[in-house]
Amino acid sequence: MDKELLEKITITFIGECLPSYTAFTDNINRQSALYKNIKVLPPMPRDALYKLYQEADCLICPSRDDPMPVVVTEMLALSKPVICSTNVGQSRYIQDGVNGYVFENDDADGLLAKIKYVVTDPSQSRTVGKKGRLLYEKYFTMDIFRKNLLREINNVIQSHSDKKGTLC
Repeated sequence: MDKELLEKITITFIGECLPSYTAFTDNINRQSALYKNIKVLPPMPRDALYKLYQEADCLICPSRDDPMPVVVTEMLALSKPVICSTNVGQSRYIQDGVNGYVFENDDADGLLAKIKYVVTDPSQSRTVGKKGRLLYEKYFTMDIFRKNLLREINNVIQSHSDKKGTLC
């Protein structure tokens, strides 16, 4: 990331890395010591975390393998634009540039391009965030989860009753 772009953003890391990621953690700590706009915050209570979510302009979730990170769903619910890799579960529902931003897993240049786009066109990114809220309402609310769970339970019951056997 060039210095001009870096100076326009604040990057906040929240939480702790696993002990096996010490090189990654050490690198983040070195970078945060060099730049006043890179912050590393410890794990925090839910209400403090939620306040940070509300203050954020965008979420970046570059996970290499994360089936359905809650933070992405929560940011969609808050109408915040999200940038995530193709290996983040919600990426299957996101239309790139419409209701979120998706880049190919492990593609640092692709991630950088998405970050530049969000920074250079904040108005469009706010529109994308609002459409992300619609995505949340369509797929991720508790009511939708309940309906899907009940449908699947009923499918299992129906398939077993068709076999004239017991469920267990």
